[in-house]
Amino acid sequence: MEATTIPSGPKDLVIRNLELIDIFELLHSVTNCLGTFDYSNLENMSTERVQVSDSIYLAEWRLFQLEESYRNLKASRPTSSIVLEHHSDVKREIRCPSGLDLSESLMFAGHLFMHLALRGQPPAAPRNRGITGALMSSLFETLLSLNILPNPEPYGSPRSYHSTGSLGNSSVESWSTTTTNTSILSSSPAKPEDDFTKNALLWALFVGACVRVPPVPNEFHSSHQVLLGDHRQFFIHALKNYCLMRYITDKETLTAKLKDVMWLNSWCENQVNLIWAEISDHL
Repeated sequence: MEATTIPSGPKDLVIRNLELIDIFELLHSVTNCLGTFDYSNLENMSTERVQVSDSIYLAEWRLFQLEESYRNLKASRPTSSIVLEHHSDVKREIRCPSGLDLSESLMFAGHLFMHLALRGQPPAAPRNRGITGALMSSLFETLLSLNILPNPEPYGSPRSYHSTGSLGNSSVESWSTTTTNTSILSSSPAKPEDDFTKNALLWALFVGACVRVPPVPNEFHSSHQVLLGDHRQFFIHALKNYCLMRYITDKETLTAKLKDVMWLNSWCENQVNLIWAEISDHL
């Protein structure tokens, strides 16, 4: 698993957190093991189950530690753009003014993937709202920088993501059209050397789109917060636009790029089928 850690431009995607890369390699090995698990071999079944279970607990514990480190950094330096390189050493930091770091977003996406795919948490469970909201917040500036999402308009305005009273029936078409297909397709195709990092962003959007918690508009007040209230449409809209930017126009290509990051056979296949049914007509 090779990730870009040094950007060549201000809008290049990077993954600077080395601890996170280690955790993803561990989770990748877990999903590979589950995907090739031989349930007919009772002799090795018990041992393999213990190893997989221990690996899941270890990855989850490391993610918790990493999230706590990020929270502590934000609390102590709320205005700085500092990325923690390793959670056990708060003094080891990478300061880099350029590049769009996906570390925090992948941290939340990995945790969400564990809840949904590995632990079988229902996609509509209310407890998913907190971590999904954190994932959305961490992705928001990155998506705006890439021109995948338009600037949020005041809630209820004609150009807003949602018109007043339409939250219950929102769809891809109901989102603002400030970002058009033409502006997305004007970008050059993804460079081969950046494929993994770009696929990591695609994967994070896919994981977020798997959550189906109903929006709760009364909890939010500002236009930015109202936008983040509709988890489902935020990710569906962003995933559709990023597929257009990457020239991903068929389900097989999307599946192949998601498998490059992390994949759990039947669960992911089912989710891709559901999501593709929503976005395919717009690609």
